[in-house]
Amino acid sequence: TLSEKVQTIEDYRSISRSCIEVLREISLLVSLDVLINKFTFEQNNHVILVGEAESHVSVVNLSRAIRESKLFENAVLKYTRKKNESEGTVNFEIVCKLSK
Repeated sequence: TLSEKVQTIEDYRSISRSCIEVLREISLLVSLDVLINKFTFEQNNHVILVGEAESHVSVVNLSRAIRESKLFENAVLKYTRKKNESEGTVNFEIVCKLSK
């Protein structure tokens, strides 16, 4: 029906706008020693960040900043792993949900 099509378009517009807001917020929270390699924004409003940082401290600081952001809730640091023993680079994954 026409009303279903209109609702689908409105939902899509809402998701698109939310993606831009999420990207902006993440860009403000990420420090210079953190690199986001993968950014996933799912339709159920979950955001997944996979990346690398110079240290565990940098990852914890990012996770804390995301938890304190008004845009996100239920932020969980899924893992941090040293890339290899010879360098200090740390891989990580953070999962969170957009606040309502």
